[in-house]
Amino acid sequence: MAEELLSEIGSEEFRVDSVRAWLSRPEGEVLYARSESDLGADGADLIVILSRHSGVPGSPVITTHVSGNFGQAPYGGEPETLSTACPPFMKAFLRVVADSALKIGF
Repeated sequence: MAEELLSEIGSEEFRVDSVRAWLSRPEGEVLYARSESDLGADGADLIVILSRHSGVPGSPVITTHVSGNFGQAPYGGEPETLSTACPPFMKAFLRVVADSALKIGF
């Protein structure tokens, strides 16, 4: 979906309300980072990671969530560790992505 969104948005930089955001596609299937530096995002106010999630078979799903684990970490990351949430940005980002997703048939 990242490629289609990039095509719809028109550039790697876009706006979500008053926040400038960048769409970046890390290489590889698995992303593991312990700091902003690991992502090349030193000094970033926010970091947004696009990832594929599954819903009902055959139905695409778009969601936002804070990364981390409430309990154990069977799929990776640190147990009992959550990232800091920014609900206003998450809502605005989801709105922008959902509008773009409709245009690309997602």
